[in-house]
Amino acid sequence: MNIVAWLKGAWKQPGHRAQVITEYAALMPMRHVLADIALRGAVFSVPPPPADLFQAGVNEGRRQMALETIRLAGTDPAVLQQLCFEPVRKDP
Repeated sequence: MNIVAWLKGAWKQPGHRAQVITEYAALMPMRHVLADIALRGAVFSVPPPPADLFQAGVNEGRRQMALETIRLAGTDPAVLQQLCFEPVRKDP
């Protein structure tokens, strides 16, 4: 996906477009929030088999939206995966 072209098409006013970019960038230090979005979107797991094709589409859409949000925030999903599954480290 060409994010620049998408933003130009979706956000016609440059000021609004710049604000969207700024707000996505503000998510970058919010690693636990991004990790939670990844968990909710089943980015690191395979959800149970869906009951029908509609639910399969919903599941994949959730996953894709989570990944896109994480990437737009400038964060590597692999970093979030470590955050989700490694024990919390305590400072000495």
